[in-house]
Amino acid sequence: MIKLKLIVRFDDGKVVLFDKIRTERKVKERLFQIFEEASTNIKEASVIHGNVKELAEEWRAELQQRFPDISFFTTTFSPVAGTHTGQGTIGLAWINE
Repeated sequence: MIKLKLIVRFDDGKVVLFDKIRTERKVKERLFQIFEEASTNIKEASVIHGNVKELAEEWRAELQQRFPDISFFTTTFSPVAGTHTGQGTIGLAWINE
């Protein structure tokens, strides 16, 4: 069974498939790459997780080190989002200024 990891984004309030990746390591690399490309207009960002707090804190610390001018925090998915994403989900959220 192939376990694809999906990268999605919000576009005008709609969820849009951005990329499909097979390994967790590559997902992290790709998300960090996407974030780096967008980072010129970001003041703060969040690592959002579904019951993987330790992993989220690792990501937050690494991002904070790579992007010291941006404030990072961790949070859990809302109950509604968590229902659709499930446990073990992790992602990044930010708003471009």
